[in-house]
Amino acid sequence: MAELIRMVEDKRVSRAGGKTVLAALVAEGGEPGAIVEREGLAQISDSSELEGIVDEAMAAEPEAVEQVRSGNDKAIGAIVGAVMKRTRGRADGGEVSRMIRERL
Repeated sequence: MAELIRMVEDKRVSRAGGKTVLAALVAEGGEPGAIVEREGLAQISDSSELEGIVDEAMAAEPEAVEQVRSGNDKAIGAIVGAVMKRTRGRADGGEVSRMIRERL
């Protein structure tokens, strides 16, 4: 359990991924790291890996991009959501938001 908590704190796995790992640990036991690897739950926080995905999400959500540029900060959620969908929830939301704001 301590290993799983450290993984979430260190942002090696998202909170949602941590819940998935916890459920697997309860159901079948094992090691958190092995479950994360097996299920592909490792969080993506590497900027270079996220750059292309963020750019694609911004291109796919032009209305949200314009709304953010016009001062509607809540519209960034649509872009972040597109990135999360593409990465199956593995992207670091804070890093994604930072990258979007930097590009706009």
